[in-house]
Amino acid sequence: MAFDAKPSSWIATWTEDGTSVSFDMADLLQALTAAEADATSGDWRDCLYSLLDHSYQYFNSLAVADRPTKLTITRVTQKNSDTVLKLTYTVEILATVSATDVSAE
Repeated sequence: MAFDAKPSSWIATWTEDGTSVSFDMADLLQALTAAEADATSGDWRDCLYSLLDHSYQYFNSLAVADRPTKLTITRVTQKNSDTVLKLTYTVEILATVSATDVSAE
């Protein structure tokens, strides 16, 4: 198999209508609850964490030959205490200078 760039490969229920994108929260490998994602009382940090961790897990679930070469995601997990983990994500993107888009594979 080869690299599949479709957003629906990354998040199965991904849809767009030309101005907005949406997907089912249940598709994220790192759970995101309705309360966490609520537009007025939620926490955007939970939203970002769920998207980052989902992206990391998805990337690492791909066979090496099927991974993109212009975008990589790594994670380092450190134990801060008995109840707290420190997660550090590194996302590397090779972008074209003229359009600031991810470079073609």
